[in-house]
Amino acid sequence: MIGGVDVRIPTQAGDSALVAAARAVLRAWPHAVFEDGVTGRRYPSFWPTPLDRLEEVFIYRDESAADLWDDEGAVPSALNSMIHVISEEGFTTVVVDDPHDATMEAMIESISRGLNLDLFNFAAEAAA
Repeated sequence: MIGGVDVRIPTQAGDSALVAAARAVLRAWPHAVFEDGVTGRRYPSFWPTPLDRLEEVFIYRDESAADLWDDEGAVPSALNSMIHVISEEGFTTVVVDDPHDATMEAMIESISRGLNLDLFNFAAEAAA
């Protein structure tokens, strides 16, 4: 993403982090389009996207937002129509244009809740 604000979310989700984040985004953007952040390959919807094998993903609100970003980049009319999600060891970084926008705040909160579900913390519980 060009510019934007990084929001780092601690998580134990591992390889499932991008899947959890994408599912949270789909609640607000049911027609989301996905793009592999490394190769640039675009996927028209959630199901064909190999999120468990990606390190980062761009999630666009819809096909027109994806086209706008491809054609014009980070222009004002593209504001908050894409989220960049990066999976790291112990963290997931979510990059948005304006994290104080009500829609973005709600999505970041939803992603955070999804990444911190108890089902991702079973290893820590088992060790205790």
